[in-house]
Amino acid sequence: LQLLHSLKLVGRKLRISPPPIVPPLERPSIESLPTKRKYQFIRVQQAIRHAWDGYSRICLQPPRNHNKLLGSHIPCDDLSPIAETGHDWLYHAATLYDSLDTLAIAFGTDSNEYQKALQLILEQDLQATALRPTKTFEYSLRIVGGLLGAFSVTGDARLLARAKDAVDSLLQSPFASSPTDLPRMFDILFPPRG
Repeated sequence: LQLLHSLKLVGRKLRISPPPIVPPLERPSIESLPTKRKYQFIRVQQAIRHAWDGYSRICLQPPRNHNKLLGSHIPCDDLSPIAETGHDWLYHAATLYDSLDTLAIAFGTDSNEYQKALQLILEQDLQATALRPTKTFEYSLRIVGGLLGAFSVTGDARLLARAKDAVDSLLQSPFASSPTDLPRMFDILFPPRG
């Protein structure tokens, strides 16, 4: 309870005096790189684009089958590339969140890939809409960590606000409903109560 109380105090302090917004990282021009490094960067960029195209083609589309009963509007967490199917285990579109910073670094914040992912994250309340128990640790890593990583790279305050919402839903569910000082390992997340 002491940890929960101290986290609530930090939350109140952040509302009163939020942290300064970090300026985005400047992407160096690819043209300024030596030939070998430029070639390596392009190859890495192609690999990231290949992975993102597969995920977005299969997992970000409306479900083709009806196996996904609850939370069918939420994109799948991961891609099974051989089977060409989406895989759900966290029920919160985990890859969408934890790839956002990679997309910003590889292609820039003005790229189609980054903008598509950002739009999905900002338009839908993906954090608190799955009606299944969520793994608290994985949610913290992939959803909260993905949002904070993308915020640290882009400086976009909307991502910080989404991270706060995600943390609030954690504090109001696995932490608040636990009979001990430790959060529940699995819990259904509540929408942030503001």
